[in-house]
Amino acid sequence: VVKADMNASDGMVHEIDWVIIPDDNDFKTTVVELAAMGNSDLRTLATLLKAANLTAALSDASTKMAVLAPSNEAFATSLDAATTQKLLLPENIKILQSILTYHVIPGDSTFENNQSLPTLNSGENLTIQLVNGTREVWVGGVNAANFSGTTVNTSSGNAGVYFINRVLVPPNVDLNS
Repeated sequence: VVKADMNASDGMVHEIDWVIIPDDNDFKTTVVELAAMGNSDLRTLATLLKAANLTAALSDASTKMAVLAPSNEAFATSLDAATTQKLLLPENIKILQSILTYHVIPGDSTFENNQSLPTLNSGENLTIQLVNGTREVWVGGVNAANFSGTTVNTSSGNAGVYFINRVLVPPNVDLNS
């Protein structure tokens, strides 16, 4: 400490003459931590993960996964406000879990062309198509969402997080019921 106890408007400051580097474990961010704190574009996802009681399942830093993460805008575009509010009701937790786990691919994924990938939604797969440098997510023969190769860097944590432009709804879920 070069100079201690300097008063500031919001606290106390100590001047130091070196860089403090946190322990390596401090850089390991899980999907849930990223959604909750690290990126404001994932706040809706964070809220829904919490409501669906999925935070523990996606917080294990030793479990590798890829998450196709709808941004706030994707949620607003794909689901009207009434549907989102309906999904937040306790009696709809299974439907919400089904939708959110459909966005999670276990293991490390390379996203190759015409690749069918399992999701954490048991028995439901997604197909990835590469079209002019864009990755398309196909559900039941229909292009359901697009994403680029850009990820939110969580390589030191438990997942690759890929922003997608729509919410994926599994074929076995009817949002109108």
